[in-house]
Amino acid sequence: MPIPATSELPKPKDWNEFEDIVWEIYTRKWQDSHAQRYGRSGQEQHGIDIYGKPKDSNSYIAIQCKRYRNGKLSDKNIEEEVKKTQLFTSEIKEYIIATTESRDRKLQDYLREVNNERKLENKFLIGIVFWEDICNELAAPSNSDLLKKYYSVWEEVYKNKNNLSLAEAKKNYLNKLRHIFNHVNFAGIDVGGENMHQSRKLANIFVVPNLEEENLDYFYQKSNKNENNQNQQEEITQRTITATKLFKDQQVKRALILGTPGSGKTALISYFLLSLCGKKFNEVADIKKIEEQTELSNKSDEFPESINWNYEKLKPINIGLSNEIDWLPIVIRIRELTLHPNMSILDFARYRYCADLPNSNEFFENWLREGRGVIFFDGLDEVGTEKQARIVEQIKLFLGTYPQNRAIITSRPIGNPGRYFSTKEFPHYHIQPFHKNQIILFIRRWYESISSEKSQAIVHQSNLTQALFDNTRLKQLASNPLLLTIILLIHREQKQLPKRRNELYDCAINTLLDSWDKHKEIRNHEVLQYLLVDDLRWLMARLAYWIHTQGGLDEQEGGILIERDTLLEKLCEYIQEITGIKFHRAEAEAKRFLDKIVGDRAGLISNQSDNLYGFVHKTFQEYLTAEDIYNRAKEQRTLEPVLSAIKLHLHEPHWNEVIFLLVAKLKLKDAIRAIQAIVEHNSEYERWLHRDLLFAGRCLTENLKQWEQGVENIDLVKNILNQIVKLQIPCQFLVKLENIFLIFY
Repeated sequence: MPIPATSELPKPKDWNEFEDIVWEIYTRKWQDSHAQRYGRSGQEQHGIDIYGKPKDSNSYIAIQCKRYRNGKLSDKNIEEEVKKTQLFTSEIKEYIIATTESRDRKLQDYLREVNNERKLENKFLIGIVFWEDICNELAAPSNSDLLKKYYSVWEEVYKNKNNLSLAEAKKNYLNKLRHIFNHVNFAGIDVGGENMHQSRKLANIFVVPNLEEENLDYFYQKSNKNENNQNQQEEITQRTITATKLFKDQQVKRALILGTPGSGKTALISYFLLSLCGKKFNEVADIKKIEEQTELSNKSDEFPESINWNYEKLKPINIGLSNEIDWLPIVIRIRELTLHPNMSILDFARYRYCADLPNSNEFFENWLREGRGVIFFDGLDEVGTEKQARIVEQIKLFLGTYPQNRAIITSRPIGNPGRYFSTKEFPHYHIQPFHKNQIILFIRRWYESISSEKSQAIVHQSNLTQALFDNTRLKQLASNPLLLTIILLIHREQKQLPKRRNELYDCAINTLLDSWDKHKEIRNHEVLQYLLVDDLRWLMARLAYWIHTQGGLDEQEGGILIERDTLLEKLCEYIQEITGIKFHRAEAEAKRFLDKIVGDRAGLISNQSDNLYGFVHKTFQEYLTAEDIYNRAKEQRTLEPVLSAIKLHLHEPHWNEVIFLLVAKLKLKDAIRAIQAIVEHNSEYERWLHRDLLFAGRCLTENLKQWEQGVENIDLVKNILNQIVKLQIPCQFLVKLENIFLIFY
């Protein structure tokens, strides 16, 4: 790090020593082992004392050294030396005056004017390096041996001042990181008509997820049908860790963390950063407190009473790193890095975080050279395949230069990013969905952060937790941090979740659609030229139905993934159907929608990998598929689209949820006809399996409001209920059927 000018080293008494100092400094700066001092005393040197070629350059830079004891460097001196260079036999790209003079504004102004003229004349430019600049170079950690060589007595003094300067720079740097990464923004997400223009401190609401290590042998054993279930459970336990223990094994210096959309990859990186920045938060203590006070297992549906949080200072030990080491976090968002293809990783880090730090050239290297850096590369999946390969090479080159440092790379699993990194060098970890305790903790933290009254927070927490654990599908949604956040935002505005999951899904979809138009840009045609806000819901339903017909049960929780070109074709078709515009205009609108709306904003559909798109969660794909069928039935004024879907897809696992949600949306008369079609479907082996009957019973439980209005065909409903009771077999929805019994008996 540079040294303050008030701590200048004594100027060399011998001109020869001064030239040696400058020569050694620039040999290193240029990375030119062939840089030389020119000539000797008594020989004509043509105004040049040192010359050399910077790395990757074919042109020379020349230096004239000017040591003054009693005299003073003047404009005339510089002009005379420049004239002498005309006799130098090689072309010069730049000419530097290195002087023991202190910084002089008049000389700087003079050279600026001279260089303006020389630039017009296509002549080499002239630079000047003052004694303060040379002192700063000697004070850099990379030149500590030069400082010791020429100023051994001063070495300790400078070292202490250097450490103080580093400490101050690090303090400013960490403050900047805290400001950037300690907030979770909800701006632009509309809930119940109110725009959430606010943020939450991440340290107050974040819950550390579990990580499962990827191991091919392990997954093979897991799929072996003959494997003992108990042994499998033990194997899973051995390979699942909390993120706080990621670096506990000191042999693990690097990791690739994979996570589905909304699983919290970037939030986890932010938590790691805060651990290294020393924010107040104690996740381990909180999880332990939850488990101790509630004695919850992962199978329990109970929820705890109020918990008093005990915040402590977050430390490196929270992610398995020693508290005794002075670590420095560096975060690189890969999408941002690709916008600067000519920058190295270090140059980008300086540009991104150190623009306002004085003399930041050697800041990061001070930690990296000693293996005390922790580098986070966030979002490998957010760039295309061609760029990925280049970025990976850049990362490997960087880590090869500084091999002792820790590094974490995050990505979605789609596209197999693990192919770039061996599991031996980069262990692969998958972020696991929240389990019950983590859901409870997140809800508590969220309400603790927004409620001014603790008693009020407790009531809201209990209501929401109960509502989630009473509904298996909602609980599954809540295991995804992004979707749990949406549920919390809805609950915050409405004070309770809608009793029907149809209503909750509807509200969540509206929330995500609203996030696409957070600044009214769609309404004002600032982004899209033809589509209106009211068109988006219909468009999403049409897409959902088409996408749902493309796959089965093998897709991930995010649903089926569609290639960009294929998706553009369908979007173009539907946009023409909505607007009636020509094909070329519809195609341009489809591209604007994918690039400017889907590509840049959170919402229902996201770019989940290189040119692969899908719904953020399969639940939304299923609900909107049901909505599309419902819309077609309304538009055609016939129930045929509903009955056709039942006939074609009943008992197909991929379509079960769609049919449940579809029947729940129907008006009473239509719901009765749909359920009757299910009962009369006459599935294979119905006499023994009773699949039609049980499916119809499940449909009855989806929307109790349908039956509270009174039923024309009471006999059908009673018959279904009686037959299910006679079966005397356990079924998950039997408790809900009791509520229907109360209506009809």
